[in-house]
Amino acid sequence: MGSGILLVGTGPREYEQEVLSLFACRGHPKVVKLVEMFADSTRVDDGDSFVATKLAGPRNPRQFMQLRRNK
Repeated sequence: MGSGILLVGTGPREYEQEVLSLFACRGHPKVVKLVEMFADSTRVDDGDSFVATKLAGPRNPRQFMQLRRNK
């Protein structure tokens, strides 16, 4: 069994879009809270980037959408 942590490889543009989207939606009750972010600017093409958010809950998005559909 894994740790439950999923790492998804993305480029700098996708990382930037994710962070900006979370920042723009801050305070919204239906959006997870952006806790921290890090981008290794010393390595442009292959630097590490991380986004930390509050835990949204025990359901993954697919489970959430199935529950909403069944209401």
